[in-house]
Amino acid sequence: MKVLVVGSGARDKGEPFKDACRELGAAFAHEGFEVILGSGDRNAADPYVLEGVASVRGSHRVWIIRPGTTDIRFDEQISAQGNKIEFIHKRVRGSWSSGRVPQILMADAVLLIGGAEQTSAAGNIAPALERPVLAIGSFDGAAGDLWSQLGPFYAELGDLSNRVENLRTQWQKGNADLAAKVIRELVNRRTFKTKPRLPLGIYLFLLLACLVAWVALFANPLKNKVYSFFGMLALAGFLGTILRNNLRLVFDPTATFSWNELFIELGAGLLLGFALALLYFVGAITIAGNTDDLLKSQENNGNFQRVATVMTLLGLGGGLMIEQAADKVRHWFTSKFQETGD
Repeated sequence: MKVLVVGSGARDKGEPFKDACRELGAAFAHEGFEVILGSGDRNAADPYVLEGVASVRGSHRVWIIRPGTTDIRFDEQISAQGNKIEFIHKRVRGSWSSGRVPQILMADAVLLIGGAEQTSAAGNIAPALERPVLAIGSFDGAAGDLWSQLGPFYAELGDLSNRVENLRTQWQKGNADLAAKVIRELVNRRTFKTKPRLPLGIYLFLLLACLVAWVALFANPLKNKVYSFFGMLALAGFLGTILRNNLRLVFDPTATFSWNELFIELGAGLLLGFALALLYFVGAITIAGNTDDLLKSQENNGNFQRVATVMTLLGLGGGLMIEQAADKVRHWFTSKFQETGD
């Protein structure tokens, strides 16, 4: 897990700020986080977080991602620690304002501590990019100002929600470990994600199950074929709704998947498919006076496969083209009511 650290305040807050940053770096190293830094300024949190990472035994990876053409070399700063730090340098184009975006995109979470305009910008950009943000309000600054905006997200952390307020008050020993746990929980819970996770296994299973069930009913219909007809209609409505959602996700880059939306559209698709099937039977009744010819149970008269295919097309049309199907059904019923009124 990669954590981007953004903040400053060493000059104003002095040693308490530096010690807090060192504790955070050590806690992240113990948790196995990879830290992303961008500034070598001694007023920024970055150098002190790195010192904390270097104080933990073992090998650690630190990302240096910053705009501009010059790299920051921390090697001399941490060489005395005796631990191995693997630095990965990556330069991005543009100013710091634009450079924050690739930094945040590279991270799994963002930690803010103290800071001013740049910290505030990072705290506002990260949620828009669906990255979890943890603001340490103990040292005021932009991180403290953002707490009221980010606080509601921290209320969804289960047992940790009762302790996260400690990160808003005066810094105390143990807060760094708490911050690491909060960050991991924010990532695991996908708290800042607006696009829900799509369980592809369940989705694919439902799709394949509907296809297999349709083929089974088509090849081996039930003894009373009416049940097979309407069962295939329901399966086709479900397949049409899935196809509608898939096409929207493929062709619309701004579209998001929602189970609630899928089930609402499924209900609408099934009802519209059923309505279209009734219109089909109304035509048969109008011409023949009944539906006996359509629903005969003989195996070899060809009626079953013909009607089953029509039912499937109606169900697919109802699920796939909800707006058009709804307009057609509405127009038909409106015209019939007008005729009845006349």
